[in-house]
Amino acid sequence: MARRTLDLDTVALRELRPETGTCLRWKYDAVTAATIPDERAGEALEEWVAEVEEHWGVCGQLLVVDDAPCGYVLYAPPTFLPGLGDVPTAPASPDAVVLAELALPLDAARAADGKRLIQAMARDLVTRDVPAIEAFGTHGGGDDDVRARCLQPIDFLESVGFTTHRAHSTTPRLRMELRATRTWRSEVESAWERLVGAVRPAMKPGLRPPAMKPEAGGLRSDPRAP
Repeated sequence: MARRTLDLDTVALRELRPETGTCLRWKYDAVTAATIPDERAGEALEEWVAEVEEHWGVCGQLLVVDDAPCGYVLYAPPTFLPGLGDVPTAPASPDAVVLAELALPLDAARAADGKRLIQAMARDLVTRDVPAIEAFGTHGGGDDDVRARCLQPIDFLESVGFTTHRAHSTTPRLRMELRATRTWRSEVESAWERLVGAVRPAMKPGLRPPAMKPEAGGLRSDPRAP
Protein backbone atom coordinates (compact mmCIF):
# COMPACT_ATOMS: atom_id res chain seq x y z
CA MET A 1 0.00 0.00 0.00
CA ALA A 2 1.25 3.47 -0.92
CA ARG A 3 1.69 5.79 2.06
CA ARG A 4 2.36 9.52 2.08
CA THR A 5 1.88 12.50 4.38
CA LEU A 6 0.28 15.87 3.67
CA ASP A 7 -0.45 19.03 5.62
CA LEU A 8 -3.69 18.49 7.52
CA ASP A 9 -6.78 20.55 6.74
CA THR A 10 -10.25 20.62 8.29
CA VAL A 11 -11.84 18.79 5.33
CA ALA A 12 -9.65 15.71 5.84
CA LEU A 13 -10.16 15.97 9.60
CA ARG A 14 -13.92 15.85 9.10
CA GLU A 15 -13.62 12.71 6.95
CA LEU A 16 -11.53 10.96 9.60
CA ARG A 17 -13.67 11.71 12.66
CA PRO A 18 -16.06 8.75 12.30
CA GLU A 19 -13.07 6.35 12.44
CA THR A 20 -10.71 8.10 14.86
CA GLY A 21 -13.16 9.90 17.11
CA THR A 22 -12.65 13.39 18.50
CA CYS A 23 -10.25 14.39 21.26
CA LEU A 24 -10.43 17.85 22.79
CA ARG A 25 -8.00 17.18 25.63
CA TRP A 26 -5.55 20.06 26.10
CA LYS A 27 -7.01 22.04 23.18
CA TYR A 28 -9.51 23.70 25.52
CA ASP A 29 -9.33 24.38 29.23
CA ALA A 30 -11.05 21.77 31.41
CA VAL A 31 -14.09 23.94 32.17
CA THR A 32 -14.77 24.77 28.52
CA ALA A 33 -14.17 21.20 27.33
CA ALA A 34 -16.67 19.89 29.89
CA THR A 35 -19.41 22.11 28.48
CA ILE A 36 -19.01 20.93 24.87
CA PRO A 37 -21.57 18.20 24.06
CA ASP A 38 -20.39 15.08 22.25
CA GLU A 39 -22.36 15.94 19.12
CA ARG A 40 -20.46 19.22 18.82
CA ALA A 41 -16.99 17.89 19.66
CA GLY A 42 -16.00 17.48 16.01
CA GLU A 43 -16.96 21.05 15.21
CA ALA A 44 -15.00 22.28 18.24
CA LEU A 45 -11.90 20.40 17.06
CA GLU A 46 -12.18 21.95 13.60
CA GLU A 47 -12.53 25.39 15.18
CA TRP A 48 -9.35 24.79 17.18
CA VAL A 49 -7.42 23.70 14.07
CA ALA A 50 -8.69 26.71 12.11
CA GLU A 51 -7.67 29.11 14.89
CA VAL A 52 -4.15 27.69 15.16
CA GLU A 53 -3.72 27.77 11.38
CA GLU A 54 -4.85 31.40 11.24
CA HIS A 55 -2.50 32.63 13.96
CA TRP A 56 0.46 30.24 13.69
CA GLY A 57 0.27 28.16 10.51
CA VAL A 58 0.07 24.44 9.72
CA CYS A 59 -0.64 22.46 12.89
CA GLY A 60 -1.05 18.90 11.65
CA GLN A 61 0.08 16.19 9.26
CA LEU A 62 -2.25 13.75 7.53
CA LEU A 63 -1.37 10.15 6.69
CA VAL A 64 -2.83 8.97 3.38
CA VAL A 65 -2.86 5.28 2.45
CA ASP A 66 -3.81 4.48 -1.14
CA ASP A 67 -5.35 7.96 -1.49
CA ALA A 68 -7.55 7.49 1.60
CA PRO A 69 -6.87 9.48 4.82
CA CYS A 70 -6.33 7.14 7.77
CA GLY A 71 -4.64 9.09 10.58
CA TYR A 72 -3.14 12.37 11.69
CA VAL A 73 -0.88 14.15 14.15
CA LEU A 74 -1.67 17.56 15.68
CA TYR A 75 0.87 19.95 17.21
CA ALA A 76 0.98 23.55 18.40
CA PRO A 77 2.83 25.96 20.69
CA PRO A 78 1.83 25.67 24.38
CA THR A 79 -0.18 28.91 24.21
CA PHE A 80 -2.75 27.12 22.01
CA LEU A 81 -3.14 24.26 24.51
CA PRO A 82 -4.73 25.73 27.66
CA GLY A 83 -5.67 22.29 28.96
CA LEU A 84 -2.02 21.44 29.60
CA GLY A 85 -2.36 23.06 33.01
CA ASP A 86 -3.75 19.78 34.36
CA VAL A 87 -0.63 17.78 33.41
CA PRO A 88 1.81 17.19 36.31
CA THR A 89 4.92 17.87 34.21
CA ALA A 90 3.54 21.00 32.54
CA PRO A 91 4.24 23.63 31.47
CA ALA A 92 6.06 22.72 28.29
CA SER A 93 9.22 24.66 27.48
CA PRO A 94 8.42 28.02 25.84
CA ASP A 95 10.73 27.29 22.89
CA ALA A 96 9.02 23.99 22.04
CA VAL A 97 6.00 22.92 20.03
CA VAL A 98 3.84 20.30 21.76
CA LEU A 99 2.68 17.00 20.27
CA ALA A 100 -1.04 17.47 20.98
CA GLU A 101 -2.56 14.31 19.51
CA LEU A 102 -1.68 11.24 17.46
CA ALA A 103 -4.73 9.52 15.97
CA LEU A 104 -4.32 6.22 14.12
CA PRO A 105 -6.31 3.02 13.59
CA LEU A 106 -5.53 0.16 15.96
CA ASP A 107 -3.85 -2.15 13.45
CA ALA A 108 -0.51 -3.85 12.82
CA ALA A 109 0.92 -0.80 11.04
CA ARG A 110 0.20 1.60 13.93
CA ALA A 111 3.81 1.93 15.14
CA ALA A 112 5.27 2.41 11.66
CA ASP A 113 2.54 4.87 10.67
CA GLY A 114 3.02 6.76 13.92
CA LYS A 115 6.73 7.09 13.19
CA ARG A 116 5.95 8.35 9.70
CA LEU A 117 3.66 11.06 11.08
CA ILE A 118 6.19 12.12 13.74
CA GLN A 119 8.87 12.42 11.05
CA ALA A 120 6.54 14.51 8.89
CA MET A 121 5.86 16.79 11.86
CA ALA A 122 9.59 17.16 12.55
CA ARG A 123 10.34 17.99 8.90
CA ASP A 124 7.70 20.70 8.90
CA LEU A 125 8.98 22.26 12.13
CA VAL A 126 12.63 22.16 11.06
CA THR A 127 11.77 24.29 8.03
CA ARG A 128 10.08 26.76 10.39
CA ASP A 129 13.14 27.00 12.68
CA VAL A 130 11.38 25.49 15.70
CA PRO A 131 14.05 24.39 18.23
CA ALA A 132 12.26 21.35 19.70
CA ILE A 133 9.14 19.23 20.08
CA GLU A 134 7.86 18.12 23.48
CA ALA A 135 5.42 15.32 24.26
CA PHE A 136 3.83 13.92 27.40
CA GLY A 137 4.30 10.18 27.80
CA THR A 138 2.90 7.30 29.76
CA HIS A 139 4.66 4.30 31.28
CA GLY A 140 1.82 2.05 30.16
CA GLY A 141 1.20 0.64 26.72
CA GLY A 142 -1.13 3.43 25.75
CA ASP A 143 -4.85 3.81 26.25
CA ASP A 144 -7.29 3.07 23.45
CA ASP A 145 -9.73 5.62 24.90
CA VAL A 146 -9.85 8.53 22.45
CA ARG A 147 -9.72 10.98 25.38
CA ALA A 148 -6.37 9.59 26.54
CA ARG A 149 -4.46 9.30 23.28
CA CYS A 150 -2.61 12.59 23.81
CA LEU A 151 -0.33 10.55 26.09
CA GLN A 152 1.98 8.35 24.03
CA PRO A 153 3.86 5.28 25.32
CA ILE A 154 7.40 6.22 26.33
CA ASP A 155 8.86 3.33 24.35
CA PHE A 156 7.27 4.67 21.19
CA LEU A 157 8.39 8.25 21.81
CA GLU A 158 11.96 7.14 22.50
CA SER A 159 11.98 5.01 19.35
CA VAL A 160 11.27 8.07 17.20
CA GLY A 161 13.87 10.35 18.82
CA PHE A 162 12.42 11.77 22.06
CA THR A 163 14.35 11.70 25.34
CA THR A 164 13.05 12.29 28.87
CA HIS A 165 13.21 15.98 29.73
CA ARG A 166 11.35 15.88 33.04
CA ALA A 167 10.81 12.53 34.74
CA HIS A 168 7.55 11.63 36.47
CA SER A 169 5.97 8.48 37.87
CA THR A 170 2.96 8.66 35.54
CA THR A 171 3.33 11.48 33.03
CA PRO A 172 6.93 12.30 32.08
CA ARG A 173 7.66 15.07 29.60
CA LEU A 174 9.90 14.12 26.70
CA ARG A 175 11.72 16.30 24.19
CA MET A 176 13.06 15.98 20.65
CA GLU A 177 15.77 18.50 19.81
CA LEU A 178 15.51 19.87 16.28
CA ARG A 179 18.56 22.16 16.48
CA ALA A 180 20.92 19.32 15.53
CA THR A 181 18.75 18.44 12.54
CA ARG A 182 18.65 22.06 11.41
CA THR A 183 22.41 22.46 11.88
CA TRP A 184 23.08 19.29 9.91
CA ARG A 185 20.84 20.48 7.10
CA SER A 186 22.59 23.87 6.99
CA GLU A 187 26.00 22.22 6.90
CA VAL A 188 24.94 19.94 4.05
CA GLU A 189 23.55 22.90 2.09
CA SER A 190 26.76 24.89 2.66
CA ALA A 191 28.92 21.95 1.63
CA TRP A 192 26.86 21.53 -1.52
CA GLU A 193 27.23 25.22 -2.38
CA ARG A 194 31.00 24.99 -1.87
CA LEU A 195 31.15 21.90 -4.07
CA VAL A 196 29.17 23.55 -6.86
CA GLY A 197 31.36 26.63 -6.59
CA ALA A 198 34.51 24.52 -6.87
CA VAL A 199 33.26 22.68 -9.93
CA ARG A 200 31.84 25.77 -11.59
CA PRO A 201 33.55 28.88 -10.12
CA ALA A 202 31.74 32.17 -10.37
CA MET A 203 33.04 34.78 -12.86
CA LYS A 204 34.27 38.07 -11.50
CA PRO A 205 32.19 41.02 -12.70
CA GLY A 206 33.47 42.47 -15.99
CA LEU A 207 35.48 39.41 -16.97
CA ARG A 208 34.71 37.34 -20.04
CA PRO A 209 35.77 33.78 -20.70
CA PRO A 210 38.98 33.60 -22.80
CA ALA A 211 38.51 33.05 -26.53
CA MET A 212 39.57 29.66 -27.83
CA LYS A 213 42.66 29.81 -30.07
CA PRO A 214 43.04 27.26 -32.89
CA GLU A 215 45.92 24.89 -32.41
CA ALA A 216 48.78 25.06 -34.87
CA GLY A 217 48.36 22.58 -37.68
CA GLY A 218 44.72 22.11 -36.91
CA LEU A 219 42.03 21.73 -39.56
CA ARG A 220 40.89 24.92 -41.26
CA SER A 221 37.29 25.81 -41.83
CA ASP A 222 38.26 27.40 -45.17
CA PRO A 223 36.57 25.42 -47.96
CA ARG A 224 39.86 25.58 -49.91
CA ALA A 225 41.56 23.39 -47.36
CA PRO A 226 42.66 20.10 -48.89
